[in-house]
Amino acid sequence: MKEAYGQGKRRKHLKVKAPALERRLEGWIERAK
Repeated sequence: MKEAYGQGKRRKHLKVKAPALERRLEGWIERAK
């Protein structure tokens, strides 16, 4: 649980730090499905 919380926190930080990168990653995930 602690690990998952850390991951979520890091992900949130990444979103704030690089929203463009996050959007690109989301697009890549959609294509990979």
